[in-house]
Amino acid sequence: MAKDAYIAIWHLNTRVDTAGGVPVTDKLRDLRAKLVAADQAFSRLGAQPGDIQLFAAPEYYFAKSGDKILGYSAAEKDQIKQGVLQLSATYPDVVLIPGTVAWKEPLNRADRATTAAQVTTAIASLPGGMAGYQAELQSAHDRIKLGKNRFGLQKATKMRWFGYNSAYVYSAGVLVGELNKSVPFFEFSGEDPDDKIVMIPGFTSGAMTMPVVDGTTPGQRLTVGVEVCADHGPGRLANCSGGRVDIHVLVSATQIAQHPAAREGGLFVHADSNKPPVVYPVKVVGNFHEKDRTKWPAANIIDDGVDLWICKARLQ
Repeated sequence: MAKDAYIAIWHLNTRVDTAGGVPVTDKLRDLRAKLVAADQAFSRLGAQPGDIQLFAAPEYYFAKSGDKILGYSAAEKDQIKQGVLQLSATYPDVVLIPGTVAWKEPLNRADRATTAAQVTTAIASLPGGMAGYQAELQSAHDRIKLGKNRFGLQKATKMRWFGYNSAYVYSAGVLVGELNKSVPFFEFSGEDPDDKIVMIPGFTSGAMTMPVVDGTTPGQRLTVGVEVCADHGPGRLANCSGGRVDIHVLVSATQIAQHPAAREGGLFVHADSNKPPVVYPVKVVGNFHEKDRTKWPAANIIDDGVDLWICKARLQ
């Protein structure tokens, strides 16, 4: 697949304190404004309907507060998904990855007895040996450790919430797929100490395939791999789908880029809340380090003046 790819990365600090939380409607309004700006920028660069277009925001874009992560309710999460779905229908040519949604849902009393088993099953199901990776489940009051072959849950009967950090991928008005972050890192640390939260890790690979409708190549497909922050440390997507995705998108809140999972000729896109956005054309499949720009020169990317960085790159 040899095609131009137009990529917009929203560069904003999502790890900020927002007293009282930010309403979902405000978040959706601001996302719409950035999509309008991205669409205009793509047009200036010559993008046509059917070209590969992608928009990414950093981890925790949809969190009530990013300083010490506060999660939306399940109902608010559904409102977010529906709102973004409508935006995707408005901009059908754009693969839309609006960061992540931090959200929580209450445990029923009957669930509490099986919490440890559920989390252990999820961890054991992770591809790429993630069951042996040392992860930490955070709440403001307790720290819950996951060991190699055990799940030590302190005060299990007092857990009140399941927590999730979820990435959703949209294209042409359709929710293509979703991914829950696997490796917790201070998730939900700002919640009330009495609201014990256990974060449920995801166990899907993050690789999602969608049609490319360009009028010239019927049946052509694009595979996008999504990875969330701390999951990149052990190379979750590279272990699961290394060399098999066309575009690897890492959304994070301060993470070092080092495990590209895209195929040779593909693209590695990094949307971070702290570091400048970057797009790497993948020359050779394998690990690298973001500071090694001699082996991994970044594609030209332009600050559009509205915290939106625009890149036109070639997908080989």
